[in-house]
Amino acid sequence: MSITQINDLLNSETVNWCDRLSSNEKESCENIQIEAIQETYEELEGLLGDDISDWTWGAVHHVLLFIVHLVQSKVWILYLSVK
Repeated sequence: MSITQINDLLNSETVNWCDRLSSNEKESCENIQIEAIQETYEELEGLLGDDISDWTWGAVHHVLLFIVHLVQSKVWILYLSVK
């Protein structure tokens, strides 16, 4: 399959990549994106409050990484916590 054929398929009017088959409506990718943004905002509002100016980066999402590295028969473990 060529890149042109793939592009044509992705932009086809007959195929709707974002339609939820479980619903009675036919959703577009734009509908799904808008809904996802709205749901995300509502979830953040529930966690951080109504005033968006009070929201701070890292207040919700935390990452914990363990990196195990083997060098010359020695095991090095790096622990990172990002808030």
